[in-house]
Amino acid sequence: MNEIKIAENKKVTFGNVISRMLEGVDEETIQKSAKMFESYLKKENLKPYGPIIIRDTTRQIGKEQTHDSEMLIQMKEKPESVPNPYGLEEEIVLKNCLMARYDGPVDKLILAYSKMQIYAFEHDMTLGPVYYTVLTPSEEGDDFVADIFNEVL
Repeated sequence: MNEIKIAENKKVTFGNVISRMLEGVDEETIQKSAKMFESYLKKENLKPYGPIIIRDTTRQIGKEQTHDSEMLIQMKEKPESVPNPYGLEEEIVLKNCLMARYDGPVDKLILAYSKMQIYAFEHDMTLGPVYYTVLTPSEEGDDFVADIFNEVL
C-alpha cells in the first residue's frame, strides 16, 4: 500500500559508518555504487549492519545551490581506517528530526521529501540542509520502505 507518514521529534543514531560520494542519485547509479561498496567490504572482510543510507546535502553558495549525495553503510565493528574514496564516521547522531516513512515504488520517493517540506512549512518548522534516507526493500515486490530524517533547526 502506498503511504507517507510524518512524525516529529525523532532521534536516530548511526554507528561505525563508511561513506562514499555518489556521482548521481538515479536508481542505476545507486545500484552500481552499492555493488562497488559490497565488493570493497568483501575484499576488506568488513561486516555491514543494517540497510543502505543515502545522505543528501544541499549547500547555498551565493545564488547557486550545490547538491551532494553519499551512500552510507554501518559496520558491526569499526574499521581502523578506510582508503580514499571512502570516509569513516564513528557516530552520526540526529536529534529533533522530522521523519517521513514512505512505502511505495522508488520512482515516487520524491513525494515523501515534498510532504516533509509541506509539513514543516505548515507547522512553522525550518529543516536543515541534510536528509538521511534509510532504504529497505519491501517484502512486496519492487517497492521500498524509506525512513527519511531531517533535523529541525
